[in-house]
Amino acid sequence: MGFRRRWFLLLSVALVLIFAAGCGTYASSPPPKTATTHPGKGFTVLGLAPSPLTGPGSGTIFAGPNGRHFRPVVYARGANSFLPGPTPGGHRAFVATEAGKTYVLSLPGGSVEASFASPPGGRLAVVSPGGGHVYVIGGAFTAAYDTAAPYKQVGMLKQGGNAFVISPGGHHAYLAGNFRSNILKLNLPGLTVAATAGVGKTGDLAISPDGKRIWAADMFNGDLYVLDTAGMRLAHTINTPEGDPRINFSNLMAATAGFMQLSMSHTGKHLYAAGFSGHVLVFNTSTYNYTSLTVKVPPGKAPAMSGSSGTQGTPAPAKLSGLVVLPSGRRLITTAENYKTTLLLSTRTGKTLAAYPGVTANRWIVVKGQ
Repeated sequence: MGFRRRWFLLLSVALVLIFAAGCGTYASSPPPKTATTHPGKGFTVLGLAPSPLTGPGSGTIFAGPNGRHFRPVVYARGANSFLPGPTPGGHRAFVATEAGKTYVLSLPGGSVEASFASPPGGRLAVVSPGGGHVYVIGGAFTAAYDTAAPYKQVGMLKQGGNAFVISPGGHHAYLAGNFRSNILKLNLPGLTVAATAGVGKTGDLAISPDGKRIWAADMFNGDLYVLDTAGMRLAHTINTPEGDPRINFSNLMAATAGFMQLSMSHTGKHLYAAGFSGHVLVFNTSTYNYTSLTVKVPPGKAPAMSGSSGTQGTPAPAKLSGLVVLPSGRRLITTAENYKTTLLLSTRTGKTLAAYPGVTANRWIVVKGQ
């Protein structure tokens, strides 16, 4: 009996050890790998095809998933607009038109979900960071609306422009452009004027990710102004050759230089500016120094339009208008207006990575969440 008892005990211990070993093996197996989010993925680049300042327009929006393979969508024939306003998450975009109607488009397809009346002359739409309001801007007015039906108007200012940026918290906006000789700081959503800065004739604005500084580009003299948003004081002026005092919007293609669109990098370390001289200026937002990237349209693409400064056998400088830096920070999109071509460029070298003939926009914008 003693032998049998010892044998039973030894067998029991062995079974326990085997079971424990098995449990240990299960517990120590590596956890499943989680998906990695790569910068630059999951977004769409939007731009409205150019239209004249007044009258019928193209009514076409271009959409490029991850900044490639742009597809034109006609949202309303003859509609005239300038800048689309996507909602946070990228499910919808508001497009204000000069005729007095604002369209609500479903993204990424671009089909029309709804529309509502807005003052005639509106060409820009900008949605608040929280997504609750959309601001429609024209040359002589700025209006605020709810982004949910019935799209109630919640604010009106009888001053306008063509550059409008909103602070990260959504409490203030900054209005400039259209030959304004100042920049307005506005309280949102009521659109009352909080402060005014008498700075240049700015063509576009950019705001730092922390909302503490505004960057304003003067297309006439080539100066880039940096303002502290707290007191709307001029903090710095950067002189560049990207200006042409003869700029006339009725014959813009005759201009030889001029800032057209600004785009802040996701980190806020660099600001990119498209110029009619054929250069992208890259500003270091800490040192205020800048480098210049010369942009060349690849051979074989659309020929230069009439009025360009090129001579026979010499490619005309690319007149760059719309520009946006992509989320990765390594690439940007810009339009060469006189070549009717949009380019995908390296932000480090300015080298053309891809070209899209027939795709053009005066303003490009990144829609995240696609």
